[in-house]
Amino acid sequence: MAAISALFGRRKARKPRLYLPVTLGLWGVAIEERVFGWSQVQSVTHQIRYHGSSGNARKCNELEFELADSIVRAEDDYDLSLELLADLHPRLGYESRRPLALALDGGRGRAVEPGLFGDLLGAVRTWLESDDGRAATTVVEGDYRIVKRRVHPGLAPRLSSVLLQAPSSADAGPFAAIVAAELGVEAVGDAVAAMASSPSPFVAAVAIGAALRLGVSAIRVGKVEQVEPWVDAATSSAIMAWAAGNG
Repeated sequence: MAAISALFGRRKARKPRLYLPVTLGLWGVAIEERVFGWSQVQSVTHQIRYHGSSGNARKCNELEFELADSIVRAEDDYDLSLELLADLHPRLGYESRRPLALALDGGRGRAVEPGLFGDLLGAVRTWLESDDGRAATTVVEGDYRIVKRRVHPGLAPRLSSVLLQAPSSADAGPFAAIVAAELGVEAVGDAVAAMASSPSPFVAAVAIGAALRLGVSAIRVGKVEQVEPWVDAATSSAIMAWAAGNG
């Protein structure tokens, strides 16, 4: 009987509430020396606080970030974007963990994990040698070491459509960005650069690398290094090498 009472009387342990410095970023939050992607933040709540006398009160945002082991509370001067963060957070979390397609037409997706960039790049190069890929390009010169291709006019609109449309399931945007960069389709450079603002750090890193390879200025899209805290070191190194033409 005592065991049953203990079972039903057990309460869920409360998470400690901590006041810590929080730095907000495009891909999540940095708290002390740790970073948490939006998918790792379980919830965000917001309140408006006023400090000082009623005639000269300072309006502030108070944000609470619920993590797996704690709730971190932070306060800053009022900013509308911070007030909206609580409403945006579920969408940011969903987009940051959206599976990625290893094909231009979408299809079954893969979760972001170490080694995915190599698989994605390999899938693109396999596609280029497929009937669909060969139909989109023409080999104009080359030998067993170097192959140059002429891109058919219909490929740029096709890539642009994939890059700009909101995905309904698995995201084929990174696949399209790599295709564009591999073939030098500069006409879609703006669409690739826009994808660098994705809340998914992996998608953003691929987009930055592809945009740089297409000749887009680093002043505009940034550098892959800035995404490093949010993706594993092997992935960021592989993307940087590929962006420089060494992958």
